[in-house]
Amino acid sequence: MISKFAVAKAHAQERSRSAGCSDLTIQLVGEHGVRTYVDIAETPDLCRELDIDWSDENLSKLDRELIPYVQSLEEHVRQARQVESHMPGTGSICAPVTAITRPEELFKSAAGTVKSEPYRAQEYDDYWVTTHLSTVPVVILLLKKWPGPLPMLEELFRRCSLVTGKKVGGDTGCYLQYNLPGFSWSLHTDDDYEGVRSRIHVPLITSERNSFAWAPTLESWDCWLLEVVLQRGKIYETRTDIPHTTFNRDDRLARLHLILDVV
Repeated sequence: MISKFAVAKAHAQERSRSAGCSDLTIQLVGEHGVRTYVDIAETPDLCRELDIDWSDENLSKLDRELIPYVQSLEEHVRQARQVESHMPGTGSICAPVTAITRPEELFKSAAGTVKSEPYRAQEYDDYWVTTHLSTVPVVILLLKKWPGPLPMLEELFRRCSLVTGKKVGGDTGCYLQYNLPGFSWSLHTDDDYEGVRSRIHVPLITSERNSFAWAPTLESWDCWLLEVVLQRGKIYETRTDIPHTTFNRDDRLARLHLILDVV
């Protein structure tokens, strides 16, 4: 008797070959059937879990330090304030974790070509919201008052730097990304536009319906190199110079990741 997994694998391999991909090994991940496609011969190191001895207690302390950012993100959405997006009915907000409190200073400090992008800024009582266009609208929520110092965040930077051998995070290299239910990015890379070839993801709020995926080209929506579920309690380094996107397929839960630049 042929298993459902074998049938799914054969169908996926055929779709991949039809889309111009080489033969793939496929593994089903999680109860919702998120697929992992791995090209054995050609796939680079797209994602790796980092062992930095980061405990549940460390993560809980970090959660508490980031409460002012999370409260502002949730408040903005709860008030039904506009979140410009390429996808009707959903969107994403980036909240830089920085001592910078003015939009003009934030863009001036940015790496890559994003620093020269025109943007719109809307002022609220406790934060600014800016919108600029890359391939799709990018919405940033910037607190007017830095809630620091943030010792657990600094310790996270230090441990990740030790493991990677590179500078990780810092005042202009750390942000929260809040993806609303149903949201996904267009396929993109971060190296030229933002000057970052890899980033570290610390999942804070997530579910099995959220995934991170890489593709061989910016047009390869039917041919994934790799699609993985990033889990809370783990820390991952991800390649961002390869076309990639994220999916929040959860109907109710927003996905929140802390993301650190590796330079």
